[in-house]
This record gives sequence, C-alpha cells and structure tokens, in this order.
Amino acid sequence: MCFKSQTYGKFAYNMAHSIRHYSDLPIHLICDQSSISGIDLSVFSSYDLMEFEKDELGRIDNCLAKVKLFERTPFDETLYLDVDGVMLNNPETIFEELKGEKLFVHPMGKGGKNDNISYSWANNDVVWNKFGLKEDSIFNTCQTSIIYFTNDAEDFFVRLEENYKNKLSQNEYREMWGRSNQHPDELYYSITMAQMVIQPKEFRPVFFPERLENISTIENDYYVLSMYGGNNVKPYAKELYDRIMRMVLKSKGHYYKIHNLYKNKFINIK
Repeated sequence: MCFKSQTYGKFAYNMAHSIRHYSDLPIHLICDQSSISGIDLSVFSSYDLMEFEKDELGRIDNCLAKVKLFERTPFDETLYLDVDGVMLNNPETIFEELKGEKLFVHPMGKGGKNDNISYSWANNDVVWNKFGLKEDSIFNTCQTSIIYFTNDAEDFFVRLEENYKNKLSQNEYREMWGRSNQHPDELYYSITMAQMVIQPKEFRPVFFPERLENISTIENDYYVLSMYGGNNVKPYAKELYDRIMRMVLKSKGHYYKIHNLYKNKFINIK
C-alpha cells in the first residue's frame, strides 16, 4: 500500500521486485495517483487506485488505511507487507508457516494489566478501562509491518474498526506516531486481539534493524528486512538494503536507493 508521496511508490517498486526474485505469488498494490506517478508498475499483478480517508486535520489517515485492509484485499488469503522493506527469502514459506491461522501480526511484547509491556503506545490502565479488557486479559503488542489474514478474520476487522472509532484522545497516549502525531494502528490491533483472546503465533519473520546483528544471521533467519521507523535503523542495514536491491535487479533495471527514500518517510514529517 502506498499513498501521498512518490517516495512510497518507489519503496513499493523495490519491495515488489524483491518478492519477484523468489516467487510468482500475485502482488496487489493499493495506492493513490500521487504515489505512483512515474513508477513502473509492471512488476505488480494488479493495483487499485483510490482516495484514502482523511483524519480530523484533513491528512490521509495512516492508521485507518491499515484498519481497512480486509475490505480492500482481492485475495482469500492475504500477506500484507509495509513497502519500506525488502524480501530476504521466499515469502511462500510464510504462508506455509501460518497455515491454519486466521490472523497474524508480528509479536513484539506481551503481558497483563500490572506488567510493563514493551512496544505499547498507552498506559495499561488507560487501555484496560477505555476498551473494557478483563482484569486477566493478556495484551500482545505488535508491529504491523507484516499482517497475515484470511477471509475468516472478518469479525476481527469489524471490531478493529469499531475500536478505532472509539480511539484515544491525544493526551491519553504515551506517544503518537511520528512527528505528525497520528494515531498508531498497532495499538488498535493489540486491543482487538486482547478483546477477542487472539494469541499471535510465536513467529518473527521480520528483522527490525535498530540493533546490530550478523548479516548472515539476518539473511538466513528472517524473511523481511524492514526499514521501519524514523532514525533508528542502523547504517549497516541501509547498506544491506541497497546490496539486496542491486542483486535483485542487477541486469533488469534500476532500483531506488534507500538513503533518498528514507529521508522522506512520513514518520519524519509533521
């Protein structure tokens, strides 16, 4: 999915070519016209142009765009990927790993009401009281750079949107998303999983390079290298991103370098 900026169309182009390096799985792009202007879309199997919903300040609502994924997929079984990453191994194996699951988001932290839960966007008391969680509810925080779901997950997405309509006010968050202070979709995925007692599978297919790691470990043990966040991605990971893209497109065409893309990410823009 890409919108608002050609930067994200370029990210999507790179990601799609890295998928194609391993697999002929169909790739569908949800986008607006501004994001794909001048971008070669031949690598995609299909795409839908649309007008994305706006937030209360008239900006494209980043959070709602992910909340509405279920109604916008053309597939019975969907693997959603943020475009700011590259594939490291065959994505078909992810489908095999998640066979039998109706929903999966990348797990980050886990705990109860009295625990200090990592990667949470609001204090436990605020979340438990606002969304009616049980005293013994388990809260799984997540990273939505990757989301897997099937047609059987419709009830989850209906409730997810209901929760977002009842979203926290700005002063109820510990932090909001990026310099734009938009609402964090990951919080609402976590809330809905807690309400519906959904425990994500202990599977971590994405490497988030805010820490140092051996390159061979990254390439062997993960499926996606994510260029997530603002300024927290280590320089070695950006170099790896470009190396992968050079390998993927060596004689087939150009790729877009991560340095130029990364500085124009939404998270860095007010």
